[in-house]
Amino acid sequence: RADLRAARFSGASAQLAVFSSADLTAARLGNCTLNQALFNDATVEKADLSGSSLQRSQWTRARCQDAVFTSCELTYADFSYADIRGCDFSNASVYRARFHRSIEKLTVFSNRSLALGDDAAQAEADDWQPAF
Repeated sequence: RADLRAARFSGASAQLAVFSSADLTAARLGNCTLNQALFNDATVEKADLSGSSLQRSQWTRARCQDAVFTSCELTYADFSYADIRGCDFSNASVYRARFHRSIEKLTVFSNRSLALGDDAAQAEADDWQPAF
């Protein structure tokens, strides 16, 4: 579990980077190229990712409360089960981005219509319990 709190990565190019389980609280990741980066189980609260390219990035179970994703390229990103309460996705491209069972209270989107919400088949599998 890497401690990257308040780290400054602004403008970095780190495609395929692995930030899984890292603590990126209040990190500065603006205008970065982080395509296909892994943020699974990471803490990204209050981080600023404005203007970054995060295509096909993975955010499963990430804790992103109050993070800023304004003007980000998030095509095909996966935020399944992520906590994105209070996040700002204004002017972000979320084409086919997946938000399956993400927590979205007070989350701001300019246009979420091209993003994917809950997947019915996945939800059924998530909820399945064996009958005894």
